[in-house]
Amino acid sequence: MNRRLRIGRHVTAWAAVIALAVCVSACSTVWPAYHGNAARTGDDRIDRGLLPIKHAWGARLDGAVYGQPLVWSGRVLAATENDTVYALDGHDGRVLWSRHLGSPMRNVIAQAGCGNIDPLGITSTAVIDTATHTIFVVATMQDANKVIHHQLVGLDVATGVVRVSANADPGGVQNPLHIQQRAALALSKGRVYVGYGGYAGDCGVYHGWLVSRTEAGAAKLAFDVTPHTGQGAIWAPGGPAVDATGNVYIATGNPNPVVSAGDYGESLLEFDPALHLLHHFSASNATDDQDLGSVGPALLGSKLVFQIGKQHVGYLLETTDLSKLQAIKVCSGEAFGGTAFDGKHLYVPCQEHIREVNINATARSMSLGWAGPTTSSAGPPILAGGVLWSIDTADAKLYALNPSTGKTMTTMTLAGVPHFASPSAALGLLLIGTNTGVTALDGPSGPPPHA
Repeated sequence: MNRRLRIGRHVTAWAAVIALAVCVSACSTVWPAYHGNAARTGDDRIDRGLLPIKHAWGARLDGAVYGQPLVWSGRVLAATENDTVYALDGHDGRVLWSRHLGSPMRNVIAQAGCGNIDPLGITSTAVIDTATHTIFVVATMQDANKVIHHQLVGLDVATGVVRVSANADPGGVQNPLHIQQRAALALSKGRVYVGYGGYAGDCGVYHGWLVSRTEAGAAKLAFDVTPHTGQGAIWAPGGPAVDATGNVYIATGNPNPVVSAGDYGESLLEFDPALHLLHHFSASNATDDQDLGSVGPALLGSKLVFQIGKQHVGYLLETTDLSKLQAIKVCSGEAFGGTAFDGKHLYVPCQEHIREVNINATARSMSLGWAGPTTSSAGPPILAGGVLWSIDTADAKLYALNPSTGKTMTTMTLAGVPHFASPSAALGLLLIGTNTGVTALDGPSGPPPHA
């Protein structure tokens, strides 16, 4: 080998090592679940220096990316509505591997009666087991006209090899054609948790379901939220939240709860890891289609959980029994998606703006803080690089807000983004799923080294 070429390669390799070392000390290197973790805090405490932010790269994939892009080992993982999972190089978006899992559902309204995603493939945010290096997704697969099923698939993050494949439908009387899997997946104590609701328009006969399988695809468990009345969707993009003990929290939609009959629409529910219902909060002011469950539960530590939905009121509850501590009007409009929490301040995606809610764990209380700039449809926020990030999904505009004041620090116009789009952050990148793939933004330090 030419000596000059050999030296050049050594210099390039050492440059990559130095860049990675800088990233490890100045930015997080993984984002393995919706909003970064099982508690759904959306708080990346490590990343620094994302402003001024700029376009780093874009990856055009074979379908829309509704879920948050995930990050592991220098790779950006994204799943599309065409039932394909991709691993992209965090440096430049180059495809490292892709795995097409099956045929998505097409002509959704003609088959199901309603809906607003077509084709319908992988809609929810995946989850990565960082110990086994496995990414789990749930894919909607078309078997025949008006015949679909939902498949839980686990793939090796490094190679894309399929390690696990198991049916994830609830079973029983539920026709899979009438349920949609939008809620982010959760992972805890060797089990994957999957929430189901209905389509936009609530057509067909469906129930809200929480389904769980082991990471090996075995021992399926299923809890019917509304066995007597039906509906009660688990559909918020944030999906189930899981606390340090492994207890799982979900929020549901209409109909109004019929607790005496064992139906838990418009409720916040807490389960043990085996899906035994421990506690429920079914006393919100949500009625009709004003779903309490349009936002995922926010675990705040100190045995506190916060819940808000379409009905404007936020509830602070004890996790020990889901008793209500306080209720305040947080939003003027509806709220969708998930929240961000830095340990003291909760950031809520009211449709008209992001709203800060101050949490006092000692006093077991909350109070309203600032309200951000007016938006058409504020998306679920995250914290990264000392900045609060949110996408106005109606206008496809990214907002960078000062988390202390709510003032706009900068904005950026994006390509079209799906409903409830929320960025993720790792490797010094801000990552956004779009209608055509993934967009990556970076700060002054530039992109990370190659995976």
